[in-house]
Amino acid sequence: MNVQEEHGNVFHRQDFRKFLKRFGQKVQQSYLFTKNEIQQNLRLINLFKQFDTDGSGGLSANELAELFNDNGVMVDREQIGKLYGNKKVIFTLKSFEEMNKDKKALKRFKSEMKGVARI
Repeated sequence: MNVQEEHGNVFHRQDFRKFLKRFGQKVQQSYLFTKNEIQQNLRLINLFKQFDTDGSGGLSANELAELFNDNGVMVDREQIGKLYGNKKVIFTLKSFEEMNKDKKALKRFKSEMKGVARI
């Protein structure tokens, strides 16, 4: 009798495969991050939610302008709208997180915002 059988916790291979198929990616992602990365991600989520004032799950040109203006970078809502083709939603939470984790994308975004910033 092995330890699992002795304690009544037999986890059959088939059950484990089902578990991995259902939860594997979520489990894997959470264990791949360091404590600092998790904290940074939580800060990004909180920042996003703070400026997603309508709770739509996306940042509009107005909300994005507010985010920048509240942080000392004066940008014009109309300019942001033109820059992004007057889309209703410029960033979803997922795209906001991805952009902040991709150094090239973040650099490009900062450059775009400098182009519309009012001095």
